Amino acid sequence: MSDNINATSRQDMITYLTQEYNENQATRKLIDEFDQDYERSSSIHWYTKGTFLYRLLNEALRDSDFDALFALRSFIVDLYKQILLEHEQFRNNNLTSRYNFSLNVYRGQAISREELSILLQKQGDYFSMQSFLSTSTNSEVAHVYSGAGTAHTDLNKVWILYEFKIDTHLNNTKPYARISHLSQYQDGAVFRIDSIRLDDVNQRWHALLSLCDDERFDLYGIMQQYAAEIIVDRVSPGFLLYQQGDYAKAREYFQKILNITSLEDREKAHCYRGLGAVAAEENNYDEAYKNFTEEYDIWHKLDDEVNRLEVCKNIGDILFYMGKFKEALEYLPTTFAYFKLKDYEMEYARICGMIGHIMDVNEQ
Repeated sequence: MSDNINATSRQDMITYLTQEYNENQATRKLIDEFDQDYERSSSIHWYTKGTFLYRLLNEALRDSDFDALFALRSFIVDLYKQILLEHEQFRNNNLTSRYNFSLNVYRGQAISREELSILLQKQGDYFSMQSFLSTSTNSEVAHVYSGAGTAHTDLNKVWILYEFKIDTHLNNTKPYARISHLSQYQDGAVFRIDSIRLDDVNQRWHALLSLCDDERFDLYGIMQQYAAEIIVDRVSPGFLLYQQGDYAKAREYFQKILNITSLEDREKAHCYRGLGAVAAEENNYDEAYKNFTEEYDIWHKLDDEVNRLEVCKNIGDILFYMGKFKEALEYLPTTFAYFKLKDYEMEYARICGMIGHIMDVNEQ
């Protein structure tokens, strides 16, 4: 982002924080300190400080709070980028060693009995965490920070200790990094629930989860293949909402971003991609086609061949679902070489299947 764009989003965040905590003098002092001292390279420091940013950001991600996500967009970008940098350094250091193939970290948390019931039913399946996660390498530290063992009156709550098993040699995962005794995951990281059992001694549930390679967990839907490749910028919170299935708020977010006069062409293109994806998920194919063609025109103007090929696949998909097979054939074959080169085997096979179906229909 340019300096002017970053300054605008930064001021939006400070204004939002000041209004949100207007009557909390202690937090207002922290906000003033944050405003004066914050730098992009200190995003993890401020997040792991356990202050207003930690609570506000995780609540916004969990609850799909559109206004908060928009206001915090610059901090989300900074935090993601710093975690990504630390993740790359962590993996590079780890890959040079013959040992330490796996890392176990822990997170203690109070969850509702309804959430526990869902987790128990999903043993052996996959699920995604929709917030940045702070974890500890010490299970007892995680247990203490969860508040477990303290008196509480909410009988609907149970204590659970998540044990995350990470194969550090896996590629294509969401970024994580060791920050002193803390590790961070990007929101949306995918885990397999290996087992959940009741720990009678500590009076808590214990869940064992394994971090998964994105390629092993195929998130179906017209946008999911490329979600991890979307530029991390002002548009990104909209894709967070989309991935959580909050399509109405995602649409509202993308539309609001499109009204920004300083928006760059690439950001506009990603907004149209998001709007197209939302419309496709809602089976509004005419609207999806309209937005994807808007995106296509921008990539064509920018002479961006990679993104142009990706949106060609999306347009071909939409035309196929609309039953416009002749028009779909104008787009789908052009993506063959790209998807084969990128090793997107499932997408490549799916495109072949659609073209085969069209050929069969035409012969009848």
